[in-house]
Amino acid sequence: VEHIKEILEVYALRMKTLSQLKVIKYVAIFKNHGVFGGTSLVHSHTQIMAISILPKDVMDEINAAKKHKKCPYCSIIKTEKISKRKVFENKSFISFAPYASRFHYELWLFPKKHIKNITEMNDGEFKDLAIIFKKILLKLKKLNCSYNFFLHYAPKGTDLHFHIEFMPRISIFGGFEYSSDDIINSVTPEEASKFYRS
Repeated sequence: VEHIKEILEVYALRMKTLSQLKVIKYVAIFKNHGVFGGTSLVHSHTQIMAISILPKDVMDEINAAKKHKKCPYCSIIKTEKISKRKVFENKSFISFAPYASRFHYELWLFPKKHIKNITEMNDGEFKDLAIIFKKILLKLKKLNCSYNFFLHYAPKGTDLHFHIEFMPRISIFGGFEYSSDDIINSVTPEEASKFYRS
């Protein structure tokens, strides 16, 4: 847990430092694990990319959140706290299999309070995040699959509830997914959450 906590603190430090550069609009932090996760190096690693544009997925999340008077993710967290999709929870964080999962065993990890960026977290929150993070990584190891995880946060001047999405890469997208932009997922979020909790 201490090692994971240190890595998460490095993420925050790099994000804070790189975000200060005038040309940088977003700092993408992600992990590719395994062949189907797009890994390019054999050893485990995370990548940090400082880019001059906002990613489309992040902009879509920000724009969707703007349509609500209050943070929609805060509402989702309240719903998932009492649902069968909840996986792990501690004082500061909660994880759950999202209602409309795109990937088999997809999992989202959120701070319970409205934090916009990992750089806003205190020492106790980093520890709580590391505790759940370790549990998720151990379950992904048990699945023995390729996966990705990435951080989404609110860039300067925007409002988005910070979160981390975990995407096991078990199924392969085919013609239907690419032609329709719809995804078939044969593992329900309730089944996925049961696996993580077991």
